[in-house]
Amino acid sequence: MSLMGGLLSGVALMIAALTLIAVTWSIARPDRRVWPPQTFGPTVSVVSWSATFAFFSSVIALGLLGWGVMQVPNWLRYGAGPILILAGNAGVWFEVIGFGARQTMGAKGRDVLPSESAFISSLCSGFGPLLPVGDTPTG
Repeated sequence: MSLMGGLLSGVALMIAALTLIAVTWSIARPDRRVWPPQTFGPTVSVVSWSATFAFFSSVIALGLLGWGVMQVPNWLRYGAGPILILAGNAGVWFEVIGFGARQTMGAKGRDVLPSESAFISSLCSGFGPLLPVGDTPTG
């Protein structure tokens, strides 16, 4: 792996690990949760969007740097791949539109879950940005 590939992998893994730690902490200690945030403002918005942009930029760059390295059958790459990308994005964007962009970053909003559940709520809001990770071609 090149230096650039290692750096990009490190950035993506660090952001994913921090997200996992924040969600796990928030599930284990809902009274001292860090996600979704207790208050929402410009700082939360900037941090959320910066981390999201850095994560996806790293993953996309890794996909472009490693394009063609892994042998993937054409039916999978050009047949099933686009279908999976479109289906995954349709699901994510359907939910983002339902929640609203501000609520996906932790702002207060309506509860779309049938029952009040700190576990499910933390899980959905914390891992939402990671759902389309598989969309980036890696080989």
